[in-house]
Amino acid sequence: MMETVERFDQTEGYGHSLRNKYQVFEKLRATYGGDYARGQQKYSSGQHRIRFQLEPIGGDKEANIILVGVISANVTATDQYFNKTPSTYAWETSSHDWEDKTTIVENGQHKKVPKDKWAGAETGDILELIIDCDQQLIRIKNETRKTGDTMKVDLNNCPLPWKFIVIFSMYPDRAGSRLKLRPTVTRVTNSLGQTHHESKSDQGTFETRGRSSDSNGAFMVIDNSPDEELHHVIDGVYIGSQDAASNLPGLNECKITHILNVATGIENVFPDRYNYLNIELLDVPETNISKVFAQTNQFIEQALADNGCVLVHCNAGVSRSSSIVLAYLIGTRRMSYDDAYQLVKRARPNIRPNDGFVRQLKEYAAEK
Repeated sequence: MMETVERFDQTEGYGHSLRNKYQVFEKLRATYGGDYARGQQKYSSGQHRIRFQLEPIGGDKEANIILVGVISANVTATDQYFNKTPSTYAWETSSHDWEDKTTIVENGQHKKVPKDKWAGAETGDILELIIDCDQQLIRIKNETRKTGDTMKVDLNNCPLPWKFIVIFSMYPDRAGSRLKLRPTVTRVTNSLGQTHHESKSDQGTFETRGRSSDSNGAFMVIDNSPDEELHHVIDGVYIGSQDAASNLPGLNECKITHILNVATGIENVFPDRYNYLNIELLDVPETNISKVFAQTNQFIEQALADNGCVLVHCNAGVSRSSSIVLAYLIGTRRMSYDDAYQLVKRARPNIRPNDGFVRQLKEYAAEK
């Protein structure tokens, strides 16, 4: 799961500004209505965690309305009523003299919910939003109040990619208030298992520490060229990227009959031509990849027993697919981790299982 530091590309509402398109909102005058900010990041696959705190600056103590959720990146809110805009999925807390309620928002439709389901949020609470594109849901956790909730997102109403949204409202008795997302240092794990830390400085600048030179701002491998080659590991077993899985001439040349897809968000290109096994795995050290070794080993072994050939692929062909092939060599061919790694490395030089996968593979080898 990726931990994300958000910045904002759109703000709407009455009388506020967003400093440097980052984490501070300012009420410039007393008005009646909501204020809104939408994140810059687009979420189309995988799981992402955004942790933040709504913190008052100055004399005001709380917001009247706090809403947190997602909206389709294809939708633009243009006024204070954005929280009623179709494609909005969120949780809203309202605290007024005349009402005190918690609400879920599904496709812009509000539904009051009991506080034993979602206790809501107040200024000062630390919140965590999980955006799970693969499962088509969002989760919210209030760390301060020890409550949380899960909401399913209908892709027909809120198509991917999604964006993070925050709304808050200060009413006239709170004129001149400010509210900000309190910056926290977050650890980001990229698709190669590398980690770095992101934060906002006291001066309001965006800082990154410990990022490897071979990754870019989107936390992906810097290589835009097609990677269509199928790399031969042993008789009948090939490894590659998602591009290789769509390379029909290459699949035919290698006589592929089975495809093992452990990518995230990649559909099978030729479902009528090949036997597929799909297991979506996140390429982060925390993923328990060892739990699928028995299933993937059996799939590869059965393909070979049927005189077939199997391609194992993930997104980049670097970490997940190589780990699955290594597990097969260790579990079925009784190779040591080092021997198996050298064999796969010779077949595809750019393999690099993340640190968590390496640890699990070595533990797996020790059990054999």
